[in-house]
Amino acid sequence: MKNSDSDKNIQDFKGLKFIYKRMDKKKAQEKEKKRLLKYLYFLKHNHDWDYNFIFELLLFKIKMVRKSILKNNYTAKECLDKISVQMREVECLLEKVVKDEYTSVLEREFESKYTCKIKIKIKFKKDHRLISKRNFKGIDKDRLNEAEEEYGLISEKAFEMKKADLRKAFELMTENIWNWWD
Repeated sequence: MKNSDSDKNIQDFKGLKFIYKRMDKKKAQEKEKKRLLKYLYFLKHNHDWDYNFIFELLLFKIKMVRKSILKNNYTAKECLDKISVQMREVECLLEKVVKDEYTSVLEREFESKYTCKIKIKIKFKKDHRLISKRNFKGIDKDRLNEAEEEYGLISEKAFEMKKADLRKAFELMTENIWNWWD
């Protein structure tokens, strides 16, 4: 009689184990489905010619991993804060690069220096060329040449600032990325 009771318990245990495995499989499938939906939403905005998409994808992935690390405590508590700060710093740098507001900051400084407003007209030509014309409204004629020369340097400065932020983000990742996942 003891034998049949233990056999029954074993069978019950195997049945429960099967049910739990099935439930875990469903939970895993739901979790995977949610993860894929996040990626699908992100991928919807992909444009083959847009290099920013690569930075956005990297930013997206780093954010997801940072949130997962914080939520699930994959690493020791003393390392967790350090890793989170490092990842957040990379996120901030990549967000700046993606937003690309470097030119607008420099333009505001330019406008306050020359007490003028910059108006830019952009036209697309039939041969797919982009033509832009600048108009400095409210600037003295004697300072116009100086202002045009200085404004010509703004895009170069903005590009250098963008490259510097991107370089810093990649340096941080190069130094720390294996610690984030291990």
